[in-house]
This record gives sequence, structure tokens and C-alpha cells, in this order.
Amino acid sequence: MNTAFSVALRRGACEHPNSKNEQVVDTWEISASEDLSVQWLRQDQCLVIGDCFPSLSERGDVSEDPIQTVRSMAETYWGRFIFIAWNHLTGAVTIYRDPSGMVPCYYSFNSETVAIGTDVRSLDAIGLRQHRIDWDEIANSLIMPNLRRHQTCLKGIFEVAPGEMVVIDGDRSCRDQIWNPGNFIGRNRLCTFEEAAELLEATMIQTLKTWCDRYAHPLVSVSGGFDSSAVAVLANKFGSTELLHLYTRSPLGDERRYAAMLAEHLGCEMSISLCQSDAVTVQKNLSSGRPRPSARAFTQVFDEISAGYATRVGASAHFSGGGGDNVFGKLHSAYPLADRYRRNGFGRDLISTALDVCHTTGASMPAVLGQALRGLKPTSIPEAWSVRTDLLTPKVKATISQEPHPWLVRCRNVMPGEWQLVRNIARATALTDHLNIEGDLPTICPLLSQPIVEQCLSFPTWYWLSGGRDRALARAALRAYLPASILDRRGKGAFTGLLAEILHNNWDRIYDDLKEGLLAQHGLLDIAAVGEVGAQSADSSRIFTVLYIHETEMWCRNWH
Repeated sequence: MNTAFSVALRRGACEHPNSKNEQVVDTWEISASEDLSVQWLRQDQCLVIGDCFPSLSERGDVSEDPIQTVRSMAETYWGRFIFIAWNHLTGAVTIYRDPSGMVPCYYSFNSETVAIGTDVRSLDAIGLRQHRIDWDEIANSLIMPNLRRHQTCLKGIFEVAPGEMVVIDGDRSCRDQIWNPGNFIGRNRLCTFEEAAELLEATMIQTLKTWCDRYAHPLVSVSGGFDSSAVAVLANKFGSTELLHLYTRSPLGDERRYAAMLAEHLGCEMSISLCQSDAVTVQKNLSSGRPRPSARAFTQVFDEISAGYATRVGASAHFSGGGGDNVFGKLHSAYPLADRYRRNGFGRDLISTALDVCHTTGASMPAVLGQALRGLKPTSIPEAWSVRTDLLTPKVKATISQEPHPWLVRCRNVMPGEWQLVRNIARATALTDHLNIEGDLPTICPLLSQPIVEQCLSFPTWYWLSGGRDRALARAALRAYLPASILDRRGKGAFTGLLAEILHNNWDRIYDDLKEGLLAQHGLLDIAAVGEVGAQSADSSRIFTVLYIHETEMWCRNWH
């Protein structure tokens, strides 16, 4: 499995000059996949697993106090890494996960051992076999699939959120959101649109260069859309880049024309493969080894094709444009208009932004003004997380957790468009482990890299829809690198046709699994409502919801 690590810290008691009975770490047990480097700091007391830029060996800011070291790292380093340290005076264990979320990080502990890793097997290796399903967390994951809570769906196993520090001291643990997105909001609010585009261009170039220095022969999955094209064009500047395009039979999922334009522009060959629904086994869940359902059945066909082609060309990593919509301010709301009014008051520029919102979203001017006015109320903030309860029972609706995402807790006082941008980026970090799960190569999402995220948070939100185009600032930043046919696209492809095929071809099996399954037995599923989906032409959101519910059912059976 790619991007996997396991760390076990055995704790024991011994005498120490400053205390009569100190808890210390006796032994470390460490394993890591080939893509995750392991670097020791400060006489084997601190451990960095993964890609950490710049090299820690070039700097001397590792403190005696692990917590201070974490704070320094959050400000100075970026990449995809996990930091683990123990305090030799107290025995406390500190864990930090970088904000990109590209390396999964779960932990469990008892009085003798702290186990940290990417999946349940990494925690099993030392005997922490707590595999009871937490049905309340299953219910919450059905309602809000991409809201990753600290408690996972297996009792006693917890997740470290991106940018979060966890300190385990004895039989207690505490959390602190060290990386705070609110620290970067508005830092570049005084720059012009053109200056902002130049800053973003420079940051994206340097970020892709750094990733290509680490993974010199990436395979970029290109959809023909802007985000994956941006990754491909910049990666191609710094290394030998391979291109892969996947399409489906449905017109919305066939973007071969745009992908071919990109390949021709780059002067690169591109492999093109048809994704077929019969390559998907709906009763197989690729995240069965993780402490929560975090895989989609339809990605099986993507993973298989990608892994095969990567092997043939000798690629060093998968590069994805994932997260681009989220990072590049595709808000699809009128909240940037509210932000501009709060910042600058009424003026001619405000009218221009209102028109930009209309053109970008397709909404009428009254609708745009209405949402913007609601956003001006001090108590009015955008919806924290999309909630889907239409196929679930009242029991599930009653268990909705009010625990907010830790990033949003830190951003309670920002403007509504800024708040929405933070929320969207947080959503994207929950999807970084959904692809290439069983392959040998890591999946890198360069657009979720900390420097790019921090830069995008710093600009006025209305810049992202300037001129009536979504992601306008990113398009301007890459104007010199991409062909106009991709830069100026207004449409966007989707794999909804593939999902509909999967549901149609496997409906009887899916319905039988759900009707007789664990979710129904625990009173979570409205079987009658699910049955209606199969009896009619369902919309894309309902198709996705039924497939996700079935994927959750398959995950639960693995642990029951």
C-alpha cells in the first residue's frame, strides 16, 4: 500500500533527577512505505515522516520542547508529513500533521503504548485491537461524508486533523489547531488583481518545482479541465511528465477533446482509457483497512488504469489536480459581494462585483443581492457542511453532531466569503486519500500544498470571480502557460454517467445488501426511500448518496 507508516512508542517508568516516577519512551517501533522518508531529530527524540520542505537539516530551530518545535515547523515547513516527538522529562507524546492532509494520521493509546499510523493495521501491529463500530459516528458520516471528526468510526481510534497538534500525556490527550487558516486571511487584501495574479503565479511555480524535485517523473491525471491542466503544465516545466486521461461513455464524461489540446500544447504523449462500469465491484470497499469509510467504489476503475500505466512508464508518483475548485475560490455564492461591501462600502466597484456574481453563478440580481444582504448580518454565516438526510431515518437526524471542523472554529470572526473559502478547502483535505489506495505510488495533490493554500486565503474573495469567471485569479496567474481553449472554458466534465451506470447495473445487489444490512439493522436507513431511488430516474446527487451508503455498508461488514 502506498503512503503507509506505523509508529509504536512503548512507555515505561524510570527514575529521573527531576521526578520520582517519570513516564518515558523505552522503544520506538517504526515502519514506513518507500515514498515516506524517515528523519530523526534531536538525539532520537523527534521523528519526521514524509516530505518536509525545506530540509530540516538546513535549519537549527528544533527546540528542547516538542510543542515549541511543532509551532516552529508549522510556520516554517510545508509538504506532506507527520511529526512525532516525545518529551523525555514528562513522557508526553506529541503528534503534528501538516495542513495538506496528504498523509493520513490516526492514533490510539493506552497506559503502556501509543500507536500512530495510516490505517488500522498499523495500530493492530502492537495489539491495540479496538474494533467496535461507533454507530453514532457512522450516522454522522452518512449525513456529512466529508466532515472528518476526531473520533473515527471505530471506537478508541482517533484522527489528527490537518494542521493539528495532539499531545498524549498518560491516559489523556489534548488537541490544538496549530496551523490557523485565519492567520492568512486578508494578508494581501491591498494588492491589485494583477499583483495578486503575479504572487499566485510565483507561488504555484515554486511549489510545483519543489514537488518535481522530489518526484521527478510524475504521472498527471488530466481531465481537460483547468485544475489538472494547471498541475500538468507547471510540472512539465520541471520534469519528465506523463499524461493520463480517463473518459466515460456519457457525453459529460468525455473530455478527450480538451485533454488532447493540452497534450498538444505541452508536446507530450497522452494515454487515453475508457472507464467502464463493469470494472467496478460494488461489494469491495478499498478503505476497509481504515477506521472510517473513505473510498468510493467508482474509483476502482481509475486506480486500476492509473496503476497499470504508471508501472509501464516507470512513474515516480501520481499528481492530481484535486482540490483546485476549493482552493481557487469557486464559491458559487454572493458572499464575496458581502465581503467587498464590508471592506470597502458602497461604490461603483460593488456593482461590478454584483454583476460578476450573476455571471459566474447564473443567479438573478435579486437573488444575488438577497444572499449578500443576509451575509451582512453578524449572525449569518454560510452553511457549515452540506447535510443529506433524505434516505435516512429520524434516528439518524437526531444524532447530528454539532462538532465543527477545527479550522472553522479558528475563523468565527472572518467575513462570510472568507469563511466559505476556508470551509471549502477543509472539505478538500478530506478527499486526499480516496485515490490510488492499493497502488505502490503516492498521490500528490500539489494545489493543496500549504504555500498555495495560504496564498489563496490571503486575497480578497471577489478576485476569484472577477470578470464573471470562476477561479478568475488562478486563470490570470496561468494565462501565459495554458491555451485559451482551456483557460476560457465555462463548462466542466463529470463522471455522473459512470455512477448512474454502476447503480443501474448493480441495483438488485445494492438494494438487497442495504435491505438486509447492518445500517438497516441499526435503524439508520429508510429502506422505502432507498427503494424509490431504484424505481425512478434519480438525480445525480441521489445516485451518489445511494452508492455512498452502500459503500458504508460494505465497510461496516468488514468490522462487524
